Amino acid sequence: MNLASSDLPAPLTLALEGEMTIRRAAELKPLLQPALAHPGGLHLDLGAVSEIDTTGLQLLLATKQAIQADGRPFSLTDSSRAVVDVIELLGLLEALYPHAVASLDARIH
Repeated sequence: MNLASSDLPAPLTLALEGEMTIRRAAELKPLLQPALAHPGGLHLDLGAVSEIDTTGLQLLLATKQAIQADGRPFSLTDSSRAVVDVIELLGLLEALYPHAVASLDARIH
């Protein structure tokens, strides 16, 4: 079911910090669970993430896919250099920043 954006509540804003790695996957998944149920979608702030590996990226992409599957918004509102470097390396800039690839430098700290 797709909902019109005017029918949705404001997105949940969530900030993660530290490592998004396999060592913390079991800890991070429950932090993202409320976003999966929130009808307004998710604005995710990764500005304080110090490291991300493929497990962290997989968790990020799975969260994005689950939220957008029924038309809810998902966006990264901030990203650390560590996050952007991995996203760039794996060629996922457009997948995770579809409307902001040209202005990505403004989101990097």
